[in-house]
Amino acid sequence: MDTDQTLSGGGKLPLWVVRLLALGGAPPSLANMVGTTHVFVAKNATSGDGQFASITAALAAQKDQTGSEQSILTIFIKEGVYNEILNITRKHVILIGEGAGKTVITGNRSYGFDNLTTPDTATVSVHGMAFMAQDLTIRNTAGPKGLQAVALMSQSNFSLIYRCSIEGYQDTLFANKGDQIYLETDIHGTVDFVFGYAKASFLGCRLLVRSSGLGASKPNVITAQGRSNSTDRSGFSFQNCSVKADEGADLTGVKTFLGRPWKNHSHVIFMESFLDSIVNFTGWVEWEGRGPIPETVLYLEYDNYGPGADTSRRINITAVRIVTDCHEAAQYTADPFVDANFWMPKDKEGRDIIPYARGLSRDPTACPPATRA
Repeated sequence: MDTDQTLSGGGKLPLWVVRLLALGGAPPSLANMVGTTHVFVAKNATSGDGQFASITAALAAQKDQTGSEQSILTIFIKEGVYNEILNITRKHVILIGEGAGKTVITGNRSYGFDNLTTPDTATVSVHGMAFMAQDLTIRNTAGPKGLQAVALMSQSNFSLIYRCSIEGYQDTLFANKGDQIYLETDIHGTVDFVFGYAKASFLGCRLLVRSSGLGASKPNVITAQGRSNSTDRSGFSFQNCSVKADEGADLTGVKTFLGRPWKNHSHVIFMESFLDSIVNFTGWVEWEGRGPIPETVLYLEYDNYGPGADTSRRINITAVRIVTDCHEAAQYTADPFVDANFWMPKDKEGRDIIPYARGLSRDPTACPPATRA
């Protein structure tokens, strides 16, 4: 990147951003996209390290400067803890931090403590299309007693979360609309901590199960996918992911399930992923008080490994199926599942700026390109 580039507020790139780019902390081609406005956030903005002291202020300053529909707003966020509630309605916003655990956006809204609806508990809510976050943490600290407490709610079509950490307990990630990709991202939680209606691919993510502190009486559930009709463009695909206990979590005697049906056509696959011993042998579970898992639900597993991947004792119902055909599994890779090849960021020569799995990993040559799932 040209460090003499004129910024929206005048001047040159702050030195910490130059170093970030030089270390590979952000794809230079992405930061140089035509029509991009660059702004900078630092806790001590008066030092010259940033134009704004908060992300909220940076977004507000650009509210009336959206430019064309393709104009991109890139916000570089210096290391620090930003106690903010963000509601991002603008299209084409990119948030780039200095690393997960270093740049932290945090809130503590919840249903249990604040009597808010689930969407209103979100620390970060995104409504504008083509949102991207990279190298930062989004956190909700309400804890298990807060019940529903969302860290990130994304209703952004063509959105990408890359090398981030999304942290909470119940309802951590609300992936609720459009095509989405979560790449090399950690997601922490207890109950239904990946939920929503979106069609989302999770690639190389770590699903880190926490302790609710309520003992064996309260099971953990990773997904609560919300497809309500078999023809809806909705579902979750987990490829090359891992399911493990979070660091320090005592899950002794606590059952952990891959998912339960939020809606009657819930649609989830785990494939080529590591499932640790915390995964209950039945794999999937009914929604308490609603009766058995409906036959219209689609819960799939393909070529997983680890002590929790043994499918010999999975719940024996129509809704749960072990995929044996690699061609069927290939339909759930990112390109056919969420049209990733159509919208993932590319440079001027059409090359992927951020690499991702383009097919099955175990034997990528075994299956030809698949049709959309």
